[in-house]
Amino acid sequence: MRATMTTSTAMEIIRSVSDRTGVGVLDILSDDRSRHLVRARNQAYLALIEGGASYSHTGRLMQRHHTTVMHGVRAARGDAA
Repeated sequence: MRATMTTSTAMEIIRSVSDRTGVGVLDILSDDRSRHLVRARNQAYLALIEGGASYSHTGRLMQRHHTTVMHGVRAARGDAA
């Protein structure tokens, strides 16, 4: 079982993705489904999962269902159908 990541650590990871992609943190956390925002959001999901967060915890942090996070991680890795 994965340990739960702290909110401050998660926000550091999201800020890092924001800096790397040029997409604002609030945009990453928004409901907007513009392609460039979704790509950045998927990168944030992947970074959080690789950082040790569970799919459920990542979903709660970003106000998404865990299956949305799973799909986003697959898309970020290039495995999405």
